[in-house]
Amino acid sequence: MKKASFVTSTFMTAEVFLKEYIGALTTIADVYLFTNVDNETQTERREFLARIIPVPIKREISPSQDLVCLSRFYKLFKSMELESCHSVTPKAGFLSMVASY
Repeated sequence: MKKASFVTSTFMTAEVFLKEYIGALTTIADVYLFTNVDNETQTERREFLARIIPVPIKREISPSQDLVCLSRFYKLFKSMELESCHSVTPKAGFLSMVASY
């Protein structure tokens, strides 16, 4: 099965803007959501059909933390062999675009 991913800086962004799209996409692909989660219960949301993978994305500029996220994304993307990577928020978009290249 194909693998698709979404990257957001906050879980709320995915829940509000992507939930229906992710639900539809799960019929043809395994879907992963890389996001900064506030607590462990968000990673266990049964009604959210994507597999949630916590990544500590800071919304503000933080060079050291941004490098940590970039490295984590690179390792995850390479090991998972994703077909596509979609991002919504600016910081998540930049980090995921560089890592997936």
